Amino acid sequence: MSSTAYDELMKIPRTVSVPEETWAMVDAAVQRGEAPSVSAFVADALASATEALTLRGFLDEWFADIGPPTASEIAWADKVLGFDD
Repeated sequence: MSSTAYDELMKIPRTVSVPEETWAMVDAAVQRGEAPSVSAFVADALASATEALTLRGFLDEWFADIGPPTASEIAWADKVLGFDD
């Protein structure tokens, strides 16, 4: 079985309710070719959201173990990342 066929079999259809304005924006993005389909757009959005939740959980555990970053650590990170401009 090919990877694509397996991926298709692993999808679970769901029904969700979204505001009409949100649906219009997603549909317009698909029409502009920014996503191959509404399902693909939603799947990508959910993947991004779950990645953010995973990172948030990691940071929560890390901060619980070592404490939150200090002001000087945040200032250093801002400088290194170029956010202090």
